[in-house]
Amino acid sequence: MSVELQALVDNQIWSLVNLPPGKVPIGCRQYTLELLQDTGNLASKPSATPFDPSLKNRVYDGTPLSDPTIYRRLLGRLIYLTNSRPAIRFAV
Repeated sequence: MSVELQALVDNQIWSLVNLPPGKVPIGCRQYTLELLQDTGNLASKPSATPFDPSLKNRVYDGTPLSDPTIYRRLLGRLIYLTNSRPAIRFAV
């Protein structure tokens, strides 16, 4: 991991800074558990196929969400999780 971090510094893609006092880095496990807890899926059981693969989504089916920011936040968190941990990309 130190090689990757050094490459980011050498290429001037990112500037690495120390964490502020009292802060701890968040790990993948903690992030995932918080995501599951926030969405109410912490006690859910795994499924081989989490949805019906023959389901067709259409623009005008269903009712619009009253607050789409919750959905957008969940999508953003899932995208971050799959990009930061490629090993779980196909499980999410």
